[in-house]
Amino acid sequence: MYDFAIIGGGITGLLAAYYIGGNTIVIDDNSGNSRASLWSIIPPLCGKFYNQCIDAEKYYSELCDNFHVYCKRTHIIRYSDNKIGGKEIDKTELSRIEPNLNLDNAEYYDNGFFVEGNELIDKLSEKVKLYITRVKELRISNNNVKSILTTNGEISAKNIILTTGYKTKSLLSNININLYKGHLLILNKVGLNGILIYKDRIAVEGNNLYINGDSNNDTTKNINYDEVNKSVQKIGEVLPIDTHKFSIKVGFRTISDNGDPIIKKIFDNTVLVTGYKFGFALAPILISQVKDLL
Repeated sequence: MYDFAIIGGGITGLLAAYYIGGNTIVIDDNSGNSRASLWSIIPPLCGKFYNQCIDAEKYYSELCDNFHVYCKRTHIIRYSDNKIGGKEIDKTELSRIEPNLNLDNAEYYDNGFFVEGNELIDKLSEKVKLYITRVKELRISNNNVKSILTTNGEISAKNIILTTGYKTKSLLSNININLYKGHLLILNKVGLNGILIYKDRIAVEGNNLYINGDSNNDTTKNINYDEVNKSVQKIGEVLPIDTHKFSIKVGFRTISDNGDPIIKKIFDNTVLVTGYKFGFALAPILISQVKDLL
């Protein structure tokens, strides 16, 4: 029997296992939903969780240093007819920091943070006990999860942590969450230095140029090429991009009814962590609260 079993091997589940350590197992079906994330923290979009997102930046920075994963704290350039940015900066300075952008109606919005997420997931996966299988059922008795039934047998643990994201409802039908599909576009680098917000799309560059931002109430895994084309067209209006060859990943955001993260004890030995649309941004903060609930 394990001390902790974590269902869900995305960034939140892996961070929880790394944080808890000891006799802990992570159960994941290798769907790769976290790998369809943009891996950026944009504090102004965090709303009332602004300060927590700043704290998460510090956590990720230390983690990246320890694991030798590429990350950067960087500027956010936003386009708007109504300037609301937190820092006045003239066009000459903007041109210096982003020479490849069309800077009409651009402003220095804030500072943000980017992590090369696939590298981080790979490094975390090496540090924890990861078991690839699909969870079929939670076996409940006397308000405890007695065992986890998987396609490869049963697993027992004293404590259970569910970081199941968009698959939460398949295990817990009574949890009210909404699923929103988005697309991550992976293109060749073009020389974007910071984080770009243009209209409803976001772009950032690490090992590649990444574009994201569409979000629709859709649970299908099919690629919506209309949304993909909109992303290419919109970002292409202000940043010259190479569209000759790129890849697309489909991912799902899990959002609670009020938009706040769900972190609660659902059985005596089980905690659920999900429901926040910018899950990567708050993951380190949420997992620090888990042990206190068990």
